[in-house]
Amino acid sequence: MIFLEAENQIIRETLEKRITAEKFELCDVSGADFDGATFRLVTVDDKKSELLVSMKLNCDEQLKKYGMDDVVKKAYGSWVAPTQEGFSVTIKVDLEAASLDEKLKEEYLTKVPLIKRYLMMSPFATAFDKFAASENFEPITIPYRPEENIYILTFEKSLTVMFSIKFSDPDDVVLARIFLSEFKDARRDRALGNAPSVNFTHAAKPLELKNIKSSEPDDPKGLSEFGFVSLTLFTSHMNEKNREGTIDKLLTFRNYLHYHLKCTKAYMHIRMRDRFAKLLENLEASKDNSGIVKERKTATGRRFVEK
Repeated sequence: MIFLEAENQIIRETLEKRITAEKFELCDVSGADFDGATFRLVTVDDKKSELLVSMKLNCDEQLKKYGMDDVVKKAYGSWVAPTQEGFSVTIKVDLEAASLDEKLKEEYLTKVPLIKRYLMMSPFATAFDKFAASENFEPITIPYRPEENIYILTFEKSLTVMFSIKFSDPDDVVLARIFLSEFKDARRDRALGNAPSVNFTHAAKPLELKNIKSSEPDDPKGLSEFGFVSLTLFTSHMNEKNREGTIDKLLTFRNYLHYHLKCTKAYMHIRMRDRFAKLLENLEASKDNSGIVKERKTATGRRFVEK
């Protein structure tokens, strides 16, 4: 299985190209990230040596309630610039200074492509801190996609992160169930005994969401396209050593799942086409291309003549 990277490769490659360029030029690069996020890299007015990196999230207002701005300020410090219109945050990159300072260049290339992680990590950091302090908190809802949410709920000895996922293709539900069953079985391996517990339900809301207001429909018919994945985390997943890695994997989990579903379907299609091609080869090989006309007779011994 392949874990998707948390950093945005387009942002990283654009930054690296601009920093190492012999001559600074005007730049305006726009793109989209997972979960409906959009970003833009643009030079400051006519200052070709300064680059503004901005990103917009659909759920930025909800994230601000859990300290999004503080997390961004802590991560980027003086790099934070006045937010451009229509975006959630803006970071200023000094290309000229980075081209002269290798350490600063590496900091830019390491931190700036992770802008989406720092924007979205505040609810997880808040939940992890309160869980470590044995504090109860109200369930956290992150509407990170138009019809899908991330829920963070706490229990006595564990913390549960739940994803609601809308499947546009019914076949994906079957594949997802098989795929996620491997996560459940992984805990049987002693070496993976500390892995998070995983549970998947389809077309029915888990009991944990019974009293939580959510955007998913309540009737079974409306829920037929929805699946719910629950990951139960323990203290070892949320300590200082593993915290950022855990958050990165949680933030990329939905895309990680869909990536492997699409790879599975592509592999199945390749095998089907390969099998079909071999059947055609066998059919072609069974044909008599000798050109010899064979005499055929009926069951009574009479000659069979085609007219």
